[in-house]
Order: sequence, then structure tokens, then C-alpha cells
Amino acid sequence: SIAVTPSDEEQDGANNRANIFLSVLNAKARVLFLEGRPSWDSKFLAQTLRNDPTVTLDVIYKLTDAKYFAVLGGSEKDEGIALPRTADQMGRYDLIIVGKGIEEFYDDAGVQALKQWLSSRGGNLLFLRGRADERSPALRDIEPVTWADSEISDLRIRLTQEGRSHPAFAFAASEDAQTIIKKLPSLISASRVKGEKALAVVLARAENAVDDQDSREMATLVYQRYGQGKVMAMAGQGMWRWAFLPPDLQGYRKVYDEFWSQVVRWMVSESDFLPGQNLSLRTDRNGYAVNDTVTLLAYRRGSKGGAVPPLTITLPDGHVDRVSLARADGKQADFTATYRPAKPGEYVASIQAPGSSPTQVSAMFTANAGSEEDLNRSADPDLMRQIAIAGGGQALTPESAADFPSRLRVAERAATRKEESRTAWDRPWVLAGLLALLGLEWWVRRRMGMA
Repeated sequence: SIAVTPSDEEQDGANNRANIFLSVLNAKARVLFLEGRPSWDSKFLAQTLRNDPTVTLDVIYKLTDAKYFAVLGGSEKDEGIALPRTADQMGRYDLIIVGKGIEEFYDDAGVQALKQWLSSRGGNLLFLRGRADERSPALRDIEPVTWADSEISDLRIRLTQEGRSHPAFAFAASEDAQTIIKKLPSLISASRVKGEKALAVVLARAENAVDDQDSREMATLVYQRYGQGKVMAMAGQGMWRWAFLPPDLQGYRKVYDEFWSQVVRWMVSESDFLPGQNLSLRTDRNGYAVNDTVTLLAYRRGSKGGAVPPLTITLPDGHVDRVSLARADGKQADFTATYRPAKPGEYVASIQAPGSSPTQVSAMFTANAGSEEDLNRSADPDLMRQIAIAGGGQALTPESAADFPSRLRVAERAATRKEESRTAWDRPWVLAGLLALLGLEWWVRRRMGMA
């Protein structure tokens, strides 16, 4: 809770407190990193995620045509590597990162399983190094941008309005994120972006690089929703240079780690399902007024069959209301319900789901009583007099009401009075003066022998 001390003349102090609900992850984010053409980008990113205490990382590299190498659960393996190939197997992970060469891991059937994992199981997919569909056209309908066949080199990124407020760029350094990024090394290259999908959100664009469709700066970091999951694409390569800075930029040595750790946490925490969850519940917003309609949205990972789970709401006084969930269309949510809070305070909505993970999920919301300050519409004569004088008007009292018509006519005449300009050229004395000046000038020139 955040509270502000009421002022001396405040009529209502009940609205001086705000409640903020925090979701604290009690499980690590499970990340799979697939790299078919190892590079410095993949090396530095893997090292960063291994050092992140909130992440469990599995990495699979393809080294040659027939040789794979993996680090699974901290153990190195070069044979017997089990790649997840079905949506159920992919469900062990909250995020899959793809470098280059996804065709080395998945054929068209594998890409279809990847799409199913995204859309119905709340997966998150990150394309790390530009165009991923070079040899896998089946990926094109889930990528947030469309690609050209060319690349551009040596580019700097500029944050969009959405990027400036995005958690990925919430760096610990005191300067704003765009100022920091301008000081960091440029990206080495990037796949050229031809256009953005309709529902894509662009977090960063490339300075001096224009996309082919609408003449805007080319998108370099962009994401979009795909069913219950999300897909993010980083068009550029060479961000590893942010982790390998010269001595004069050592003050920003943590920026690279902060960026990728925050990207992973955002993608996982903003998903319909937190790590380890098969069931989730949320409201359409956190704050409501008493008697507002609260929309509750429930999601089930995987199969949508089976019984509709029961929903209970714990009121501020401890009493419990039972609410019926109904099946939804699967686009906004899998199940939905509405509720109208009758009392101010904090409410907790919960779903009991034995056999699911977790067995109970909750969502909290606040119902506010409204503000007496907003309901008090009585006039303040002193304030109204100050406003009238500041605006060049007059404050009238009931005793001077009889003078109102005459004062109004005076004000109307003052408002309609116009200053009409008149030219001076058509006046005789102006013409005579001009002729006299010209004649004097001619006489002086003649006396000086210049005429």
C-alpha cells in the first residue's frame, strides 16, 4: 500500500491510499536456446542467462552436419540429446530462443508443433538474430515482421515511445535508456525488415534505415501476441558488443545483462501462465469503483475440455461468494465470469483446481468507495471571484443582479468594437510631402552638379 497524509482542509482522506498487487515468481523461468550456427551473440547471451538466478537454461548447438552439443541442466552432452518435438514436450519450457538455422532442429511438422505450443500452451518464442525463415517458410505467419532478402550493416537503434516505458530498458544507470543506448557500440548488421504485422508492437527502430512499406525507420526489436503466447524478434546482430565495452564505457557494463534478463522475465511474467502454471486467473484491470462490473478471465494450458473449475471471491469482511465461470471463445480467455463488488476494499478471486499446477490460482482487485471531494459541487465564491478577475470579467452578487443587462450590453459592445485600418497613400498631404521631398532631392543634386 502507498499512503499520503491528508492535508489540513481535506474533506475525504479515504482516497489517499492505493493498493498495489505484486506477483512474485516462486519458480525459475525454464528457457531452451537453439543455435544452428553458433556466434558471439549466442555465446554471450547463453553466459548471461546461466548467471541469472531466476533462469534455468538448456542450450543445444549444432556444430557440424552430424554433430550436436548441448548443456542440459548444467551438464554437457554430445550424444543422446533429446530435442522437444511435440507441443507437450515443448511445454516443459516457458521460453524458446532461436538463433540461426532453426531448420537444423525442426522440419515443417516441428514448426507446427511450435505454433501449437505458442497458441494453446502460452509459450514464448524469441528470434535472436534477424530473419529465421530463410530456410523454414512455415515460420512466416508467426513472425511479427516481414523480411527482405538483404542485410544492412553498422546500425544504431532508437527506442520508440513503447520502448522507453518497456521493462526491458529499465536500466539501473541514472541516465534514461535512450541516452545510454546512444553511447553503446552500434550493432554489426541486421536483416532488412520489409514491413511490420498489423498487431506488432515496435520497441526499437534503426536510425537511418527505412522499411520498404511505409517509409518509417526500420523496426529492429518488435513483438506480437500469438494465441496465448508471444513472439519477439531482434533484427540485429552484434549486441554482444554491449557486453564487451572499452574502458571509457565500463560504467555501462551491466546494461547487456540487465537487458536480456529483463526481456526474459517480461516475456515469462506477462504470459497467460507463470512458470510451472497450467491454470491462471486475472481481472481486466486492478481498480474498480463499488458496483462496477469486474470481468474475471481464466486460462487453462493445453486441452480446454473437462469440468469448468469453481470460482470463489473472498470479500473484504472475510465472507465468501461463489461465482459461476462460463466457457469463453478461447480468444480473450478460456473461461470468464463477471462480479459487482458491493463494498469498498480488497477482494480475492480464487479457482480451486485439484490435480492442476498449481492447485489454486488467485487474482486480486480493489473496489473504491468513490471520493466525497468529487461529489461536493457547492460553489466557492472567493475562488470564483478570483477566476472572474483573472479572466478580465466581473463577479456579481445577488444585490447587483439588476445591473446585469446593462453590464452585458457594455461587454458586448466592447467585444464587437473593431479597429478599422485606413491607408495613408490616398491623402493629399501625404502626396504633397512626397513631391516636396523629391523636388528637394532634385534641387540638391542640381546645385552639386549631379543632375
